[in-house]
Formats: sequence, structure tokens, C-alpha cells
Amino acid sequence: MSDPHGTQPYPDVRTLNAEQQFRLAADPRTPLALLRDLAQHQPASRMLIAHNPAAYPELLQWLASLGDPALTAATTQRLQHHTPAPPVARMTSTATPPPGWPTTQPSTGAPAASAGATPTSTSAGSPTPAIGQPKPPRRGLLWAIVAIAAVLAVVAGVFVYRTLTDPKPPSQATTASSATQGTATAPATKVIATIQVGNNPHTPAVGPDGTVYVTNSSDGTVSVINGGKVTTTIPVGKIPWPPAVAPDGTVYVPNNGDGTVSVISGGRVTTTIPVGQAPDSPAVAPDGTVYVPNTGDGTVSVINGGRVTTTITVGKMPWPPAVVPDGTVYVPNAGDGTVSVINAGRVTTTIRVGKNPLTPAVAPDGTVYVPNTGDGTVSVINGGQVITTVPVGNNPDRPAVAPDGTVYVANQANATVSVISSGRVKATIPVGNRPLPPVVGPDGTVYVSSLDGGTVSVINGGRITTIVPVGQNPSPPTVAPDGTVYVTNTGDGTVSVLR
Repeated sequence: MSDPHGTQPYPDVRTLNAEQQFRLAADPRTPLALLRDLAQHQPASRMLIAHNPAAYPELLQWLASLGDPALTAATTQRLQHHTPAPPVARMTSTATPPPGWPTTQPSTGAPAASAGATPTSTSAGSPTPAIGQPKPPRRGLLWAIVAIAAVLAVVAGVFVYRTLTDPKPPSQATTASSATQGTATAPATKVIATIQVGNNPHTPAVGPDGTVYVTNSSDGTVSVINGGKVTTTIPVGKIPWPPAVAPDGTVYVPNNGDGTVSVISGGRVTTTIPVGQAPDSPAVAPDGTVYVPNTGDGTVSVINGGRVTTTITVGKMPWPPAVVPDGTVYVPNAGDGTVSVINAGRVTTTIRVGKNPLTPAVAPDGTVYVPNTGDGTVSVINGGQVITTVPVGNNPDRPAVAPDGTVYVANQANATVSVISSGRVKATIPVGNRPLPPVVGPDGTVYVSSLDGGTVSVINGGRITTIVPVGQNPSPPTVAPDGTVYVTNTGDGTVSVLR
């Protein structure tokens, strides 16, 4: 299967597991060819696609024509507020799919998507619209010219910006050693180094000693960064997702492609623990207990002492959980609109929230904020129940909570950040296109990556104080204890270091 917007091969969606399908359906970086094929062949993914900010108008119109009232309502709202977004390739530019992802086509079924593909039909009787094929062909050529001109303009703008703001940019991985020295006394406002890592790196994790761990999903490795450079590369399992670091510095890497967790200590894998199907990023409790959500089978694996001590059944498609200070675990179930609350190794209650809840954030007082990407709200949980539901923008993702309790929520479809205080939105801040989950530094500075723009917006005092150009397709930032900010750039296999 080929992406009509490029030369990269992509897997046939019918050969992917449920976790891979749902991840692609919800991810705004998924190529449009894959979104189209998912909508055609995987009905369970259609609601996630309807809320994906990358879904193009023809695909939304097709989803609306299927006769599902919920889909029709979701797509109608999207079409009324649609802002076209350019496709962003999720996979590496080396034209090699991630390990464990098939590239061969099944012998039967609909033909693979291609630049000249004829729209195919589904059981619903409606043809799936082709992607990137405006008619007549001369119009396609015009759009191609316009797209190239736009890209050149963006590149030129970034070059000028960098030249004006940093006349002598540091060479790759040569000046980052200063990033781990001392304590930050001001917001991180410029890139001091760019470090090459592996292919398709994910959001990094930082250990208590400042060591940075970056999973490279296409390589099945973890890049370990110390002193501003990669000091070692550790092989792990297939398709590793973002890791978690325990208080003692032990690193837990979920391998989404083979149902295991690699445990790293002392710079090497000390054990590999089998868990459930399609594990996602774990959460670590204050006592060191590790909770691994298995998106493929609706369970959470509980790890203690280097082994799974219990497996807890939760809801459908659990996403990475959050742990409050007393050790209570909140697991968002994106597939059924609930949050499972775990105490003493079992689900003690299940809380109904909004549509497609994603990873929550926890305030210093233990209040839990759950973003509902399917309906543009945040459910606020306290005392084991939803105490209020706050309307925000479209497609909200994981919030961040400042030390003073202020909550920041990035709304991908609106290119805004909603600021929540005292149970309501007190401000809405415009940021770059398709913003990703924000993070808050030790001094209260907020950092928001823009997937489309290749930038990080720095927010202070309720407004953007600076915009920092980084690499291609940046991930959500991570802030080290000293205030250094690390941004992995999925599109070019690098990590930008901000100080």
C-alpha cells in the first residue's frame, strides 16, 4: 500500500491488530490513505476518525452518509468547523514500516489505496472517497504547486526566524551538555542542541538523575541521553511506546508490538515481562508499583518485584492511567466512555465520563481531570465522582496541571489551549496548528508543541511569550527537574533540547 502523498509503503489496515487500528484512527499524524482505509474496512474505528482533526471533508461526508446517527452528528459538527490540515507521515522517511507491521497485501479484499485508486464500496453501499485526487487533473497540478510554494514559504520563514533569534545555532549534539548543568532560573526559550536518535522517536521520559530515555518505535530501541549526547542505545521489544521511570530510576518500556515490558536498570535490559495485548505507557505509583494498560484486551497488568502480580479487567481500550498521591489509579477507557478506579489491586468503581476519554492529569490536591476527545469536554473527578464537566475546544488531549492548580488543555482541532481554573475556562490561548498535550515547568511556564508547525509555544502570564522552532512533527515536550525541555521530533529522528 502506498501513500498517495509520498513514496512510503504502509501496511494493509486489515492485517493490523485492534490497538494499532485505534491508534492510527485517533492520531492526527496518520497519513490520509490509512484514515480512508480504516474507515472503509474497520467500522469500530469510524467514531475515532470522525473526531480526528486530520480527517478530510470528503471522508467526513462519507462517514455521515452511512446512516449512523452518532457518526452523522459528529461529522456534521466537524464539517461546520473544518479547517484543512496537511497530511503528516507517521512513519519514518526511510520507507520502512515499524517492526511488526505487515507490508504485504492480503490475497482477497479491496485493492490497496494508491494515487490512481478507484473509490471502493463498503457494506454500507457508499463509496469511500479517494484521497488526494481532485478532478480534473490540471487542478491537482495546481494544488501541488500551491502546496510546494507553501512548504517553501514555511521553510524560509523558519530559517529567517532562527537566523534572527540565534545567529550562531549550535551544531548537532555539541552544546547540549550545558542543558543538564545547574538549575533553570528562567523559561526555556531556545534550542541549545539537537540530538540524533532513532527512527520515529516518542515522547521521552526523564529519570530522577536527569537521564533521558527516548523510545524509537521503528527500531525497537531506547536511546539513553546523558550530558547532551546519546551514551547508549538499548535494544528492547517491538514497537516500544513512551516509557515510565520509577522513583528508584528503573525504566519500564511497553512494547506494543509483542505484548511485553522491558525493564531497564544500569543501562541494560534486566528482564522482559510478558503482559497483555498491545500494552501502552505505564504509570508508576509512589510505592513503585507499575500499572500497564493493555489496550488490546481491556486489562491492566500490575507489576511488582519484576513480575506481574495481578491482572485487572477494566473497560474497553484502556489508555495510559494516572495515579493520585494516595496511590489510587484512574484508567480512562477510550472505547466505552468510562474511567476505572483501582484500589488495593481491584476496580472499586467505574465512573461514566464523556466520549473517548484519554489520559487524565492529577492536580496537587488529588483532583483528576479527564479529557474527552470525542465531545470536547473535561470531566473533573473528586471523591470518586464527576463533580463538573467543563466544555473546552474540539479534540482535547491530556491536560497539564500547574503547581497552583491551573489546568491547561490543548484542543487539537481548534489550535488553542483552554485554561481552567475554579472549574471553568477562564482563558483560551491561540497556539500553533494541531497542538499536542502541554507540559508545565517547575516555574509554571507552559510548553505546547505544534505538530504541523514544528514549533513549541511558550506560555507565561496567560499569553505566548515566545515561539521556538524545533524539528519535524514534534511530540509533546518533557521537562526535566532542572527546567530543561526535551522535544522528540518524530519526522526527523531527533531530540531538540530547550533552555
